[in-house]
Order: sequence, then C-alpha cells, then structure tokens
Amino acid sequence: SVKEDKLKDEVKHSQAKRDEHSKHIKEAEAEKKQEIGKSEIKTKTIEAFYQKFHDSDDLENHLQELSDFLREHTNATTCYIGKLTKPKKTIDDNSDDVAHIDAEALEQIEIIHAS
Repeated sequence: SVKEDKLKDEVKHSQAKRDEHSKHIKEAEAEKKQEIGKSEIKTKTIEAFYQKFHDSDDLENHLQELSDFLREHTNATTCYIGKLTKPKKTIDDNSDDVAHIDAEALEQIEIIHAS
C-alpha cells in the first residue's frame, strides 16, 4: 500500500540520516585524536628542549637551537638572538688594551644567531 511504502521511505531516510550523523561523529573523533596526538608531541618536544637547557653547562652552545625553536614555536619567519655592544674604534699597533672602546657611543645590537 501507499502508506507502507511511505513509511518504508521515511525509515530509509531516517536510517540514512543516522548513518551520515554517525560518520560525521566518527570523523570528528578521529580529528580530535589526531589533534591531541599532535599536541602531545609538541608538548614533549618543548619539555625535552627545556630539559636540554636546564641540564646544559654552557647555554651559549645552544643559542642556534634556541633561535630555531623560537622561530618554529612562535610561527615567526625569522628569529635573531643578539647582544648590546658598543661599536669599536679603529686602533693602531701602539694603542693600549681599552683604546678600541668608545664610551660615548650608543649601544648597538650585535646579532649572534639567526634562523
């Protein structure tokens, strides 16, 4: 009968909607697990990096790694590590050991590492 056919179509339509909904839920759960996995890997990478610095005897040995790490984890295009220094004056062979220092000059950034 027409009523039974209509009822069967409604049941098929409902089942198709449930199946589609279940598929979307499974896809969302898979994406969530993947994001959690990525987050855990990132957290472990950061912790290992911090531990390396904590255990280091000389932090200057790791400045290039720090520059790379900062660039990667801040989504920066470039990272520079530098220090403030005064520009040096030219000297001759008879100058004393502090003749190259220009005490009145403004400090400038001397780039040590970049990535």
